[in-house]
Amino acid sequence: QTVDGTPKLILNDNVVLFLSYWKGAYWIHSIVLGHFNVVEENGIKYAFNNLNNIGLIDPITKKHITEVNRKENRIELNSFVTAVKDYLKN
Repeated sequence: QTVDGTPKLILNDNVVLFLSYWKGAYWIHSIVLGHFNVVEENGIKYAFNNLNNIGLIDPITKKHITEVNRKENRIELNSFVTAVKDYLKN
């Protein structure tokens, strides 16, 4: 069975996961939104969240997003980690 929005975890992949503890186990928070692959390009590491297998709605137009480049979140890894730590301080 395949559930749209479920992240694909592959052994030995470098990932950042946002986990929630519930009923004695850790779960990926918000399904695919809590899963980021880490990729390296030209010596720079990026956290990459691929949203292509979930339905997204544009908050302004209220229409389904079909453009692939709008269904991808990529941020430089160190900036990403710093932003998360800063958020947790507040």
